[in-house]
Amino acid sequence: MVCLKSDSTWPYHVMSQDSAKMKKKKKKKKKKKKKKKKKKKKKKYLLDKKKKKKKKKKKKKKKKKKRKKKKKKKQPEMVIGQRVQQGEGRPLPGYQQQGDGHVVVALVVVELRGAFQNLQYDVNQLLLKHGPL
Repeated sequence: MVCLKSDSTWPYHVMSQDSAKMKKKKKKKKKKKKKKKKKKKKKKYLLDKKKKKKKKKKKKKKKKKKRKKKKKKKQPEMVIGQRVQQGEGRPLPGYQQQGDGHVVVALVVVELRGAFQNLQYDVNQLLLKHGPL
């Protein structure tokens, strides 16, 4: 069934496929409008009149957020003869705290290359070297 465009008796959907294809082809692409460039006006400087120059606005610099340093928890200071409760201070390396805790027998802090390091000594050797603490 072929339908002519001028014939108004036939409804639109009855039109043949050929005429439908022709309709599709007729659609044109819209042209993009070109933007016109504005011409810059030349400034005329008069010797007699002094013109005020406009100040340029300074861009604000974004401040970097400082990272907060985590505070190290200070270990409770140990004294000879003090009973250390479980969970307080550091247990000696190689020994586990048992029961209520242990009694501090000796404290040795030796400075090596500027860094303080806790060194573990045999208590008997300490007593032989330094006498009773």
